[in-house]
Amino acid sequence: MKQAYQIFKSDSGIVFVRSDTKIVSKVSVKNENMRGSIHSYTFRNIPADTFQSPFVSWANLNCCGGWTFNEDYLLTAVQEGKKLCAGITITNDEQAVNDLANSLGGEYPYFRPPNTHNGPYTFYHIDVTRKGSISDYIDMQAVKKTYEALDLLKFLDFNEIEKYASKPMISLLDGTVDFDYCHPNGDEQLVITGLLLGYPLESTAALF
Repeated sequence: MKQAYQIFKSDSGIVFVRSDTKIVSKVSVKNENMRGSIHSYTFRNIPADTFQSPFVSWANLNCCGGWTFNEDYLLTAVQEGKKLCAGITITNDEQAVNDLANSLGGEYPYFRPPNTHNGPYTFYHIDVTRKGSISDYIDMQAVKKTYEALDLLKFLDFNEIEKYASKPMISLLDGTVDFDYCHPNGDEQLVITGLLLGYPLESTAALF
């Protein structure tokens, strides 16, 4: 086994550590101040640079909601070209969501799902995305080759994946397309969710 090595570190003390064997790799999510792992992702060992895109990164996966992260990252990640879509929730501050929506102008489409409530807390939601489709920004043939390298292509209907990837991203968010990235239905939608939110393909593959 290759010695474990760090592939990401957040400003909140969260680190991602990868370890490889000849066949399998594992990425462990850890808190520097605690023992053990918070979560781990296991997948077929492929070179770390097999798939590359400015919209896909472990930094994006850090914001999946499974542990503490700097929520300010999501406020500008789409605008700064770090990811294609950001699902943002702001607690008890409707004006902050209104200000964010107004700042987007017509350049970045957005959708505002219904507010949710929990006792004294009101959660205001906004999904921010870029114009166009996933396939306008991400090479879907490179995605296909990566899932083949991960030995998962045989389990996927890639024609269906490409169908979703060709739809306007705002349509994947606002209900125009039968798709809910918070609750993907099947592996093909899981792949699209990963691309939409900018998660490494290996981390999505680990969920199959």
